[in-house]
Amino acid sequence: MSLQDIEQQLTAISQQYKDYPPVMDWQPSHQGSIDIRIDREGHWYHEGIKFERDALVQLFAKLLRKEGDSHYIVTPAEKLAITVECAPIVILSVVKVGEGEQSELFFTTNTNERIHLAKPLAFETIPYHGQQLPCLPIRNGMQALLHRNVFYQLAALAELDEDENAYIMSHGETFYLPSP
Repeated sequence: MSLQDIEQQLTAISQQYKDYPPVMDWQPSHQGSIDIRIDREGHWYHEGIKFERDALVQLFAKLLRKEGDSHYIVTPAEKLAITVECAPIVILSVVKVGEGEQSELFFTTNTNERIHLAKPLAFETIPYHGQQLPCLPIRNGMQALLHRNVFYQLAALAELDEDENAYIMSHGETFYLPSP
């Protein structure tokens, strides 16, 4: 199946759902793999060629799920393994609205998703080449990597508790930043 065939199939599936399709519920009988790779910076490649259309990346990202250490593009008809170097989604920006305990933090990803920092979300780390990189868990078992600039912005907004642990406030809740 070509990338164009998959795109047509994914477009049809995506149009059926307002937000994200229920990929965790789908158990397709056909399983395989496709030469799609997502690099450390969140850039997508098919057979070594970078995706040039953001809309195509956004479409494919809606059908991602993680099982164990593996990532898949899933449709009702098939489940295709892909290669993810670090995390499939990268948080590229943060906006703070309001002040103090009333502040709200909103993130935007490379797939144009909006994430509101509110419980039950909590910062985590993922291993990558001997480092622990900060991320947020998102849908379907996946994590969104915090771009270095976003982490620096959060560190600048952070306060320290009595034990010198850095935290930020959003939606009236305290979120501790992971130590690098």
